[in-house]
Amino acid sequence: MTSGTPPLLDVDIRLGTLIRATPEQVWQALTTAEGVNRWFTSSAEWNHEPGSPMRWRWRDWGVYGITTDSVGEIVAVEPHRRFVFRWGNGSGERPSTVTMTFEPVADGTKVELVDAGYPDTPEGRHALMDCACGWGEALTLVKMFVEHGVTY
Repeated sequence: MTSGTPPLLDVDIRLGTLIRATPEQVWQALTTAEGVNRWFTSSAEWNHEPGSPMRWRWRDWGVYGITTDSVGEIVAVEPHRRFVFRWGNGSGERPSTVTMTFEPVADGTKVELVDAGYPDTPEGRHALMDCACGWGEALTLVKMFVEHGVTY
């Protein structure tokens, strides 16, 4: 650790859900810009090349009408199995790393999401709580979209 760099929190965001659809359907909805734009963002942009930039954009989102952008970078892609990216999580200090895994199960696809690497600062703790709520909402929204075609 370099001088002035805060340590990381010893807690990560860890969430999971079962989506009653194939891993291919869930992968398309969660890891492609086109898929995410269908149920979550206003204009996301990225491709699946490690090192490539990612951008999410929301306009008039949610009850508070939030308009914001978030940027990141693709880290690893294993189609229909694992998707990893770093993103600006709102802490303003350093990106965290999101790992999504997709496991076929009898009833569909088990999705697990881990968002790790938040700084142990007031801003980092606030961002961790904000993102934990946001990721929970996102997994619920994608489940409703993939299983029932419902969009917010």
